Amino acid sequence: MMTEQPVNSIPHNLDDLEMSQYRVQKIALEEASRQLTHKDKRPYISTIRPGEINTQGRGGQDVDVWTKSVIDIFTLHNDIHLSEISISQLKNRIPL
Repeated sequence: MMTEQPVNSIPHNLDDLEMSQYRVQKIALEEASRQLTHKDKRPYISTIRPGEINTQGRGGQDVDVWTKSVIDIFTLHNDIHLSEISISQLKNRIPL
């Protein structure tokens, strides 16, 4: 969300300065990740966009469930490299 919006939107309890600092740090991390994808050797870095995670008691996906899902992705599929993962919580899942 931060890097997709040209204007800072201010989430809960962050002022303009904190929001700007967070946005700059996030952009720098994403650019470093992009640069490393063009290297022939390790390290392999994956950018994870977690969506809404309940880290501060404000709702969203349970931290333990989310963490297990991410770890399962990497440990069960070690023959592929994921450069980016975006995860969001679904309200209603449609069975296939």
